[in-house]
Amino acid sequence: MFELMVAASSDLPALYRVALVTGDGGDDATAQHGDPDLIGHVFVGPYIELASGRSFAVVDERGIAGYVLGTPSTPTFLAERELDWFAPLRRRYGVVDTGQLTPADREILELFDAPYPVADDLVERFPAHLHIDLLERCRGRGVGRAAMERMMQALADAGAHGVHLEVDQRNERAIGFYRCLGFDVVDTLDDSHVMARTLETAAVG
Repeated sequence: MFELMVAASSDLPALYRVALVTGDGGDDATAQHGDPDLIGHVFVGPYIELASGRSFAVVDERGIAGYVLGTPSTPTFLAERELDWFAPLRRRYGVVDTGQLTPADREILELFDAPYPVADDLVERFPAHLHIDLLERCRGRGVGRAAMERMMQALADAGAHGVHLEVDQRNERAIGFYRCLGFDVVDTLDDSHVMARTLETAAVG
């Protein structure tokens, strides 16, 4: 039995672990990283800690088994992430001996300074974004669909009229999953697709 709960700062260790053990295209990336927190610093932490983030944890009797994270306003989120999240991390990791970090660690560190990959016109059309990661034990059981629908409703309730995400071009199963939820490919990057769909916001007045 699974349930969705709003994630809190106290959940970060468990959520970071999910990010790590799904960090290689859904498979375990633990062996690739000398610093097990780096993936979580980019793909989990800011959604929990910043005001513009939205976050739900997937929980079962064994604890946190996944998450869906997002924001209704990508531009607002990126500005907050730069000032309040990445800037402190740069200072922290600027004194780390990179000789002790793995190549995968260094790739994550580069994301601290990388421009947002989705084109500005697509962000304007689909201002929200999200991503989801689930442990193996809750895949194929309808959990992902329920989590995505909950997040999309939360984003729409916050005023977002469209949402986008990135998915590895090789991950045909995930692409099919997103298509079933109404997403279409709207752009192709070096090794990923950008998929997006509109959201129905509540009527005003």
